Amino acid sequence: MTAVIDPKTERNNKLFGAVGAVVEWYDLMLYGYLSVVFARVFFPEDAGPGVALAATLGGFAIGFLMRPIGGIFFGWLGDHSGRKVSLTLAITMMSVPMLGTALLPTYDSIGWLAPILLIVFRMVQGFSSGGEYSGTLVFLTEGANQGRRGRTVAIATMYAGVGILLAALVTATISSLLTDAQMDSWGWRLPYLLGSLIIVVGILMRMKMQETAHYQEIKAAGKISKTPIRDALRYDWKAILRVVLLTGYGGITYFIVLTYLVSYLEDTVGVSHDEALWIGTGMAAIYAVTAHFFGVLADRAGRKPPMLWSAVALVILPVPMFMLLNTGSLVWICLAALILLIPVMAYVGGIAVACTELLPTSHRNAGVGIGYNFGSALIGSTAPFIAQVLVTITGSPSIPAWYLVIASLIAIPIIYKLPETAFVELESFREEDVRN
Repeated sequence: MTAVIDPKTERNNKLFGAVGAVVEWYDLMLYGYLSVVFARVFFPEDAGPGVALAATLGGFAIGFLMRPIGGIFFGWLGDHSGRKVSLTLAITMMSVPMLGTALLPTYDSIGWLAPILLIVFRMVQGFSSGGEYSGTLVFLTEGANQGRRGRTVAIATMYAGVGILLAALVTATISSLLTDAQMDSWGWRLPYLLGSLIIVVGILMRMKMQETAHYQEIKAAGKISKTPIRDALRYDWKAILRVVLLTGYGGITYFIVLTYLVSYLEDTVGVSHDEALWIGTGMAAIYAVTAHFFGVLADRAGRKPPMLWSAVALVILPVPMFMLLNTGSLVWICLAALILLIPVMAYVGGIAVACTELLPTSHRNAGVGIGYNFGSALIGSTAPFIAQVLVTITGSPSIPAWYLVIASLIAIPIIYKLPETAFVELESFREEDVRN
């Protein structure tokens, strides 16, 4: 089936649909970049810096555990009532944790209620995010023409990069302008207040977007599943399992290299807070700017080759690159961070679109919502927490590198067996019809 959509509507839907990725990843990375500050203001001083940081990163992981629940709910809603309804509700719910965190009292004010509320807000954020990014990938995939799905879905990756860049830039700027005492007292609230304003704009944009023509045609033909969750798990469980494993691996690489690395440089290597944030800002800028290139690569070379070579690179590179990181030299740190970032970007360019192509439109939102969010929550999001705990217990700064190596060794055979979906029509694909 080839759905046709008006060019102006298509352009607007790309913009309006992907705007939620800015909000989601701004909030997500903001928590990562401020994790060291949160460890100080939301936990008692006698907890110790390593323990408090591990607890803070644990809150990051707990928020992700709500994603599968959100993915199931919003996946069902997206297939039952449409992609627009699901995405609009998801971004609206994000306003609660964003504004709530900005106004949250610290440990000195309300004791242990402070970190408890922080985790509750992370859970709400995780639930709403469960329908956001995966829903956006589906929305953009269905709005793209054959041969252009990779570069179209890369818009979501680019917007996610914009959110990451914005979070890094805002945090680094505020941190540079304020003293540590001011940052701990009230400065950390400013990025969340700004995020609340961004969400208002995002909600207005989502209300203006139109449903994808592909979904409308399938629905008009009476082919939309009445029980999308059940049908996805019954008929496409193998595809969902692939999505779980491959997005989970992508989450490990992404969160170690683009989230945890900032905290690692400050807490383990001894880089200053400002320098670590500006390194994170530079990486986010590169990620956003090059996203389209890797989307085009996924269209021309296919989904599998960039993903496979990325995994191979992440077997070879992490240990020597972490050795460079631990020299403490800013020149070597920046070089090592860039070298690690390249295979992560190439992998994301392939998996972002591949995971949506594995499921049929009738229950695509449900299947992708389940697979993507279970993979991100159970495998990807726990990586920073586990890495920090292992570093704290063992005292070995090379643990995150070996984490990447082992994960990549496991991922390589899974990627190798992945069906190539780049060169077939979206609705015609069935796993048994495509040879590896």
